[in-house]
Amino acid sequence: MTAASGSFITGGGEMGTLTRNFDWARTPVGPAESWPQNLRTALSILLDSRYAMYLAWGPTFVEFYNDAFRPILGAKHPGALGSSSIDTWSEIWPDFVGPLFLKVRAQGEATSLENTLVVLNRFGYLEECYFTFCYSPVRDESGTVAGVLVTCMETSARVRQ
Repeated sequence: MTAASGSFITGGGEMGTLTRNFDWARTPVGPAESWPQNLRTALSILLDSRYAMYLAWGPTFVEFYNDAFRPILGAKHPGALGSSSIDTWSEIWPDFVGPLFLKVRAQGEATSLENTLVVLNRFGYLEECYFTFCYSPVRDESGTVAGVLVTCMETSARVRQ
């Protein structure tokens, strides 16, 4: 990707740089210069936020995330960028993340949970983590849900007290 083709990708930090320099043409979302405006806008919001945010885009839920989300991924970062959520979250996809993403996409309504137990494999072993999160639809120009925006906060330390 040339600087001009990805010049709309703003945001500082490591994820801004990684996202600008990533070869999106090899993913289902295609080259950055072909992205629809709604993806560009959602990505701009995500990268500029200091709150943990994650965007799963398209039918295969291609992953974008910001610096604040990196600790939630653990050792899955940086390989998660541009990958499918189905692969990255394989340990929780069938029973947790997958049904929530599909519900948001099918119904077009946000869903949220507080202090929810999620058993993640972030560092090569399963660990009990707690999160408060919201999964929100991101619509395309026709009103169809094109992506799922995840805003979240890990609450493990507080819940375990």
